[in-house]
Amino acid sequence: MPTMSKYFNVAVYKTNLTLILFFVFFSLATLIWGPLSDKYGRRPILIIGLIG
Repeated sequence: MPTMSKYFNVAVYKTNLTLILFFVFFSLATLIWGPLSDKYGRRPILIIGLIG
């Protein structure tokens, strides 16, 4: 973490917060996109994800 903070020239707490938020939203997105992928198939969901 300190190395990442130095590289991006930000405080350590901002680096930590960014990683925490990434994992939280990644896990929430999995709960949303997973059932949609089961219902409509992977291809349409991936195309929507690439457009958005």
